[in-house]
Amino acid sequence: MTAGAGNFIAIGCVSREGPSTTPTFVMTDSRAKPPAQYRLEGDADLLRMHVGHTVEIGGPITPASGTGGGANASAPTLKVQSLIYISTTCVKLQ
Repeated sequence: MTAGAGNFIAIGCVSREGPSTTPTFVMTDSRAKPPAQYRLEGDADLLRMHVGHTVEIGGPITPASGTGGGANASAPTLKVQSLIYISTTCVKLQ
């Protein structure tokens, strides 16, 4: 979903991939069919606090770079400019 001025809004579950020293954070938006995944770029400490939570994240999105490896290397990147906490668990949204 877009939110004007080039911003994108996604709602979903935050998860972490990779080693603890350089983690990659990913959001899975289960509202899409099939569920959409986004690599998250932002404050690692903030994202780490929300792993396993359902949140709304807004910011500009860039197409997948195909670099960086990992299962979500082909996912677009969402730069986190706003984060709204929704639930302490990952909820399947419809």
